[in-house]
Amino acid sequence: MVLSSTSADHGVFDSAGGVGSPHDDAIVTVNDEGTVFTAAIELHVGDTEYLVLDLDNVSDVQANAIMELNVPAGIDFEVDNLDGDISEAQLNHKSWLMKLDTVSLGSSGDLEIAISPKDDLRFGFYTITGPIVQVAN
Repeated sequence: MVLSSTSADHGVFDSAGGVGSPHDDAIVTVNDEGTVFTAAIELHVGDTEYLVLDLDNVSDVQANAIMELNVPAGIDFEVDNLDGDISEAQLNHKSWLMKLDTVSLGSSGDLEIAISPKDDLRFGFYTITGPIVQVAN
């Protein structure tokens, strides 16, 4: 399981479900191997932004992976399956075990991370990173 290599498949939105307006003060990048993402987002207290990641199954069997989020202090976040193709279970505060349910080669699913600054967070740009490591079934 890897992140889609096409940057346009990932984004930050102002509404849940990957709908609404794309955030004009955010950028999402993915490394060449598709195993780490970095999102830089301008955050304001009272707002919730939604980071949407497209995950691809690059094998011909069910894909399992662990994602660990590196989120600055003062930011709340919640991970959710967006389209029903990914099952996720939280392992600890910043780690999730994920399964891409579709077992066909090239299948994909979307994962949504809701990001909300706490009341005492200063206005500014914040970086959220996350490695995704495939694990055995």
